[in-house]
Amino acid sequence: MEEFASFFKDLEDPRTGNASRHNLLEILVIALCVTLCVGQTAVDMVEFGMAKELFLRFFLQLKMVFQVMIHSAVFFACLIRNNFTLVF
Repeated sequence: MEEFASFFKDLEDPRTGNASRHNLLEILVIALCVTLCVGQTAVDMVEFGMAKELFLRFFLQLKMVFQVMIHSAVFFACLIRNNFTLVF
């Protein structure tokens, strides 16, 4: 997880308020897993999270897994607006 985090050390977290209570790196890990499984939408993230919760808990804390999935669409919309691609 530390190596994964190093890729995003310069990424500014665009979230505010209650949304920031969800771990940014966990959201990014889940998004990566969904993408590797050919998921493309926020709905895919929710379905993946629900189906693979036990798997994800092997390496993530997931304090609020389903809330993380639901709020991910808003989060990624903010990232795209804030030049997410610049970290690569």
